[in-house]
Amino acid sequence: MKLGISLLTLVVIIERCSGFVPSVNRKHYKALISTMDDSIMPCSDFYEYACGKWPELNEAHKDDYTTAEEKANHEVNMELTQYMDNIPMSDQPEFVQKAYSLYTSCTDNEQFNGLNYLWWFKSHKNLEWALWPSDEGVSDGHLNWAKTLGTFRRFGMLNIFVDLRMFVDKEDPSKNVLRLTKPESFAPLTHEDIEHLNKALDIKTTFEEKWNDLSEFEKLLQKLNDEKEDDDNEIELLNSIKDQPVVDVLQRYVAASLDLPALPDSMEISVENYHYMESLDALLRAYDDEFLCGYLEVRFLWYQYENLKYFSDEYCMATTRARMPMATHWIYGQLHPELEAQIPAINEMFINLIGHMKKSLSSDKKAIVPKSFLDKLDTIQLKVGNYPRFDTIEVLESFYANVTLNSSDFYGNCLQLLEFHANIELSNTNNELKIDVNTYFDKADAMGSSIYPYYREADNIVVVPLALLRPPLYHWGWMDIYKYSSLGYNLLHALHMSLAYQNGFGYADSLRIADIGSLNSAYHAHFHDQNVSASEITQFGYMQMDWKQLFFLNFAHTHCQNDISSQDYNAVNFISTQMPEFVKVFDCKLNSFLELFTHI
Repeated sequence: MKLGISLLTLVVIIERCSGFVPSVNRKHYKALISTMDDSIMPCSDFYEYACGKWPELNEAHKDDYTTAEEKANHEVNMELTQYMDNIPMSDQPEFVQKAYSLYTSCTDNEQFNGLNYLWWFKSHKNLEWALWPSDEGVSDGHLNWAKTLGTFRRFGMLNIFVDLRMFVDKEDPSKNVLRLTKPESFAPLTHEDIEHLNKALDIKTTFEEKWNDLSEFEKLLQKLNDEKEDDDNEIELLNSIKDQPVVDVLQRYVAASLDLPALPDSMEISVENYHYMESLDALLRAYDDEFLCGYLEVRFLWYQYENLKYFSDEYCMATTRARMPMATHWIYGQLHPELEAQIPAINEMFINLIGHMKKSLSSDKKAIVPKSFLDKLDTIQLKVGNYPRFDTIEVLESFYANVTLNSSDFYGNCLQLLEFHANIELSNTNNELKIDVNTYFDKADAMGSSIYPYYREADNIVVVPLALLRPPLYHWGWMDIYKYSSLGYNLLHALHMSLAYQNGFGYADSLRIADIGSLNSAYHAHFHDQNVSASEITQFGYMQMDWKQLFFLNFAHTHCQNDISSQDYNAVNFISTQMPEFVKVFDCKLNSFLELFTHI
């Protein structure tokens, strides 16, 4: 049955909710309506129902963005680009001028030239390359894969052979410990990747000739990476197993990662999944250092190419955000001073969300949720905008004081900043247990070009980039139902991911847990605490929809994109089979009928 509703009634309904702007909400209504395909049954394919017309409506912008997230990022990049192009830099703080140098050094390029990395490493790090030896050849003993891998780790490369990361000490939360781990994931190169790299380096044969050997080697790495981890995967100290053959190469890798000539005996390094380390060592011993160093060089150049293969103004701004996140966070805050006033309301929403998340997790009767995780929810904090609120300019000037950038040396600038951030990440051995969020900022921010919140376990803080606070993900004038189904969901997502990882789930399963857990807590936080009647009706063109349907629709809208085979498509449709609230709200009779057979 379709219910008609007058515009006057619609306005009355809107104005009964507090803290929003009617015109802003009407505009958002239109955005939701325009992407919907009401010929699709929501219980059959909720993503297509909510997002079916997204590709058609955004066809003109497909070269700029293909997802709701990319749309927000695109608009952020465009704002910051205009700022860089129009603001007199002489009037800006020095750290902003440095960000400008990085940006302009990028825009002066037309295409990726990986050989610039070769020259930079040879001149600044005295690194000999296996693939491009000097005229005299490589000196005896100068090629060592563990040293090469450690050097590249110092410039951000992960997920090859073994990783070195910083973790919170479970026995003493005030300390961080360095740990050697199995890579979180491994993505083999394709022949197309090699062709792209050859073209970018302007060479004809080097990688092509090695393709077969590289491909076969990566198949073995993939097989090793896919092996199931031991159930009794204990963490051991490197010093306690120093008589084992694999320890020598691990020590060389750690020393190179930390830019040390050798690893001090007093330094505590833990090892996770020692069985994997032994298997890796056995595999690598079948190859000489020339082959392994050459392979690592290919992977490092591909890692750089993947992040720096375009040089448009927008991509150069994305690179600037990634390499100098605190500087660009601060600039964005200057462009949007109105967001500062929203922080108390966002904090209030966060407290409400955390309360419902803890209530949901506390119902666990099988001790799946660690008590330590629940305890952290009692003291967790939210940081909106990753820069300090007191003495901001002075603090950021000090933070970037040792960074010297050259507006004509883009590759050198990028490498210097990669090393700068890796040093911060790997040297942060202490945690403050009592943190003032007004002075806090995440110095090791590795998410500068992302708009999504992330969880810093060491500090027990959820960090929210200011750039998230814009449509289609947020607007300060929206009704609470929009804020909870978008921002609220995103605030909790990283926390649920952390919980799932702690319970040993892989990335794909962790994602499902986070999707359902976050949406469930956001849904109940809003409808339990907000004075909204589920029977109130709002009009979407000629459609009828109650408030609870609107909640799910807005959630789906933030996941719209061009590719229906994507992760977002699966996330949106997963809720239709896993959330009883969705089934009830949309009256999914098939799902309800099938439930009869699960209770026999």
